[in-house]
Amino acid sequence: MDEFDAMSMSPVTLTVGTFNIYNTTARYPERKAILSKAVGQLLGRCHVLGVQEVGANQLETLGVRIIDMNFAKILHAPLEQPIVAPSDPSFSIAGNAILISHLSYGQGFMWVAKPDSHKTLALSPQRVVQTTRICHMATGIEIVVANTHLHWSTNPLGVSSREDAALRGEQLKRSLEWVEDGVSSGTTIVFLGDFNSFFDDEETFSLFCERGYFSSHKAKHGHEAVTVPTPLEAPTILPESVVEQQADLVMVRGGVRDGDTETRVRVKSCYLANEVSATDKSLCASDHFSVTAEIEVRPMGVGPGTQAEIDHIKMMREQARGAG
Repeated sequence: MDEFDAMSMSPVTLTVGTFNIYNTTARYPERKAILSKAVGQLLGRCHVLGVQEVGANQLETLGVRIIDMNFAKILHAPLEQPIVAPSDPSFSIAGNAILISHLSYGQGFMWVAKPDSHKTLALSPQRVVQTTRICHMATGIEIVVANTHLHWSTNPLGVSSREDAALRGEQLKRSLEWVEDGVSSGTTIVFLGDFNSFFDDEETFSLFCERGYFSSHKAKHGHEAVTVPTPLEAPTILPESVVEQQADLVMVRGGVRDGDTETRVRVKSCYLANEVSATDKSLCASDHFSVTAEIEVRPMGVGPGTQAEIDHIKMMREQARGAG
């Protein structure tokens, strides 16, 4: 195996994050600077960041600049019909976004977005799932990334019911089938977002498990994380609506070869973050914690490595160069 072959068969790292920024409600003019700092910190360490409850130009107002931040792609997924709350004029959920960085750090190689790979599916007029493919420049490894924000409640400012949970389950089933359609078993999928899990017996985790996914946080820490609420307080946040949720997840399906169930991915780290005002502990970036996971991905056949696999990786790298 030559020098390129050895490099191509080495594990690579992908750092991903998910963050529900809580649209433009809950003291938004006050928390905007804190939110901007929190998003900037995530952009500084993530190759891919999924954002929920974000407007079409909101990232730009928070200081996200493609040129300045070296973020080569901002892929928006707007809702067909924004979610509003008549009792709170500042509340408006407009959509989601995937940000893809071309920053070179860590191993010094870049992840690039595959041309024309971004797709969206409306789960309802007020919910959407999006997906795209990214490729590692040096090895040609491809990963499918999906981002969504599932249904919460028929009352946006209320608490979820069993009927709401059933609707979330149906949305997740549709999302998984759509994201996986046409994706080979050898391709790793990272599915992140705000899944709004509330009840202990909801289908969220069982649906993922049945299809071969695992939770990054549970894989690293042995348990799921409570990502809602944060200490954020606002006149628009009703005390009766503040509930604990394991809502924000980074779920991973490791690609396998035919007949080989060995997982090709492992979680190196996974952690939560929340930016809080230095002078007001009730003022936070969002009502959600962000979740960041550092994932190590091994090319097919790491170990001896068949010539066919090496040739495939070389071909994918050439395609990635063309995409960059």
